[in-house]
Amino acid sequence: MNKASTYSVEIWNADLFGIPTGTAPLASTVVNNPGYGYYFEYPVFSSPARLQAGNNYTMVVTVVDPPNNGVVVSPGNICAGTFSFNQTGTGAFTADTSSRDLNFAVFIDSKPPVVNSVKATSISRSGAPRRSTNFRVAFSDDMKPSTISTSTIRLFRLHSNGSKTQVRSGTTVSCVPDATAGTQCKTALLNPFGGSATKLAAQTTYRVVVSRDTQDRASNSLKKSFSKTFKVGTA
Repeated sequence: MNKASTYSVEIWNADLFGIPTGTAPLASTVVNNPGYGYYFEYPVFSSPARLQAGNNYTMVVTVVDPPNNGVVVSPGNICAGTFSFNQTGTGAFTADTSSRDLNFAVFIDSKPPVVNSVKATSISRSGAPRRSTNFRVAFSDDMKPSTISTSTIRLFRLHSNGSKTQVRSGTTVSCVPDATAGTQCKTALLNPFGGSATKLAAQTTYRVVVSRDTQDRASNSLKKSFSKTFKVGTA
């Protein structure tokens, strides 16, 4: 959402499993993000302290407003990798010997994702999608898997009278993880008929529609639905 954001950040002592221990955080701060888009910030703590090398800690981030903004926390010089949260989240880390100050960045991701492309996965020599093709949907961001389904990515058969019929029987929609890129759902695959031998109708027009209900991992929805039309070939 493109509006100001308020969130709190706390650092706690933690056990081996990253579960906070103690009755109060070691340090805490409240940050007001005044702008739009994707922000990089260094929160200033009211009670700064150095972390002890080898000790376990937990970072707790709570988004106060708006409640559906997502958070990505990068521990910076704590050197503990990156934690990804939706709304309220926690991340465990172990302080190392060279970087023990409470410095890290917090990102508030309020930028809506977009559909970069929708392509047929099998193309004939004539350039037309084959009747056995699937459709690959590429997003700008890693998407929330629970919002990638046959309810949000749909295939319709278009008729000459201007009407349309949704292809339902056996249709599957799944995320395509990419270990190299470190993404779980930046690409989705629509399979019109699942594992059956059914094929799309020859020389028929189909339309893939991606609804606004799809969300990225920070719970940002598409600004508007996206659609692309294909004319299937004879093979």
